[in-house]
Amino acid sequence: MGEGGTSRVPPGLYKRVAIGVDIRDYHRFTHWEQDEVQRALNRVLDLAAAAAYLDRGQWERDSAGDGEVALLPGDVNLVPVVRDFPMTLDRALADHNRANPTRSLQLRLAMVFDVFSPADLGWAGVGMTVLNRLLNAQQARAALVDVPTATVVQILCGKLFEAAVEPEMHGLRRADFTNVIVHSRQKGFHQAAHLRVIGHAPPLPPPKPRNLADVVAELATPEPVRPADPDPPKPPERPPSPPLGPAVEKAVAAVAAALSHDDVLAADNLTTMAVLEAVDRTLQGTVRTADGPNLPLALFAALDKPWSEFSGDRWGFRAQRHLLAGLGLRDSRFDELCERLGWWSDDPARRYPGFTARATRDRPFYPTLRHPDRECFPEWRDEWKRTVMTVHQRIQDWE
Repeated sequence: MGEGGTSRVPPGLYKRVAIGVDIRDYHRFTHWEQDEVQRALNRVLDLAAAAAYLDRGQWERDSAGDGEVALLPGDVNLVPVVRDFPMTLDRALADHNRANPTRSLQLRLAMVFDVFSPADLGWAGVGMTVLNRLLNAQQARAALVDVPTATVVQILCGKLFEAAVEPEMHGLRRADFTNVIVHSRQKGFHQAAHLRVIGHAPPLPPPKPRNLADVVAELATPEPVRPADPDPPKPPERPPSPPLGPAVEKAVAAVAAALSHDDVLAADNLTTMAVLEAVDRTLQGTVRTADGPNLPLALFAALDKPWSEFSGDRWGFRAQRHLLAGLGLRDSRFDELCERLGWWSDDPARRYPGFTARATRDRPFYPTLRHPDRECFPEWRDEWKRTVMTVHQRIQDWE
């Protein structure tokens, strides 16, 4: 990186915080204005770091005209970085904008916490790639458009959120952040992140579908497309599969609409709601074992189609059924089911934001059948387990 360098750093792996800032619509400034804006940005960053008791002189920085990327010292305190620096940056920018209304600035501020190693041209590590993707995330760009009075939007990677925010200490609160999925098909990138507009309420509240009709209306779904022709009749010994009702069909269409906008978390919540609606359990928030035979088999095909198309056959009920083949879907095998699908490794009770941060395309993570609204109740994990086991036992009948 530009300032600082790594010539005196021994080879090895270092856990560090990297931050990046980028000016919105930098191209709108003239040549002379860009020179002034760069000086202003440097001054604002100095003021903000000093006000947060951070020594910017110790940062290893690389400037690019419309922004800066910096690697912070290894012993940096996460609290002033994540909590204080965005606030002091917001105040310094507000002062600049009042004094320079024709050269007012809005910034995207990305932060990652990862392992880096010294290299010939600076530092190497996938964290730098993640930082760049977060800095250019569509959700971060849209937040500044949606909140024109804002000056700073902050976006954190999952690792930094888990380390600094999830403990909910020193004034950092999970509720202040919106959980988003940063996805780029062209770049092959898909990661959970956490966003907040400094000084404003979260502009993109996480999907919490209490009322199915309201959720469908908010997503402005197109006319529902009916699933393909029904499967051939089941063997006589099996009861006929119930048909999909209109509300369920709308929910399925809403899942497809959410995925078409790369809104994976909304699609996951809507999938759960579609399953609950199919057995009239929306208000209760869980599927009972006795509800299994009443789950329409056509529902799994209809829900699997958008998930499969979105993920290249890596997510969806069909991919999950394939991976779980031979497991033996008894309640006693729930932990192994979760491990196979990548749902947990060390903390089975992790709440939805931290839980979805584990999602990868290496395993069929979605749909999760989680119901975030139920996680305020002590019995939520038992409810989730019962829903998962009932649904996946029923999926065995789907052909």
